[in-house]
Amino acid sequence: MKHLEKRLFIIFIIIYLVGILGFVVPQLRNYVIPLTPITILASLIIALAFEKTLNLKSLLAFVIIGIIGFFVEYFGVKTGEIFGTYTYGKTLGLQWDGVPYMIGVNWLAIIYFTNNLSTYFTKNRIIAACIAALSAVLYDYFLEPVAMAYDFWQWGNNHIPMQNYIAWFFISLCLSLFYQSQNRPTKNKMATYIFLIQITFFTLLHLYIKFL
Repeated sequence: MKHLEKRLFIIFIIIYLVGILGFVVPQLRNYVIPLTPITILASLIIALAFEKTLNLKSLLAFVIIGIIGFFVEYFGVKTGEIFGTYTYGKTLGLQWDGVPYMIGVNWLAIIYFTNNLSTYFTKNRIIAACIAALSAVLYDYFLEPVAMAYDFWQWGNNHIPMQNYIAWFFISLCLSLFYQSQNRPTKNKMATYIFLIQITFFTLLHLYIKFL
């Protein structure tokens, strides 16, 4: 690991540890939780700064993925037919017609992180996209209870439907196949570290909500 990567890795561990503390301690929540959109955006930007294959084509693919992610959520909220019935809270920040702009960035981050992770397992683009989609569903599994507890979004009847996870898989698979077709992912250690920190963050909060 390069010196700068090592420093940033430590900084992100500290940031997310502080985040866990802020989510868990009631007196800190009003200070920490509103920083969620900034953390999502900063995590993606820092990871992309270490990307070796950035060019106009890949940047355009990123924009398209973010836009598709946003409008999938928009129609998901409005119809209830994609993921199930849910509404967004205030945690993810500024919204358009009830859907936070940051959700498009979050979809882009997840697709980018999981496809980067898949490069460690295979060079086959289709298999890599499948691995990325499964990784995204695993990420969402640990995220969902946290999202409900801290007003990212709320499910109808406080029930997370299986439909949500099925939709996550197929949407992630389609976006991953598109990403793989537009850009040959390379191993980006910083992206891998940030994704692993994020999924650890949500796993720990998931366990806290479930058992404490």
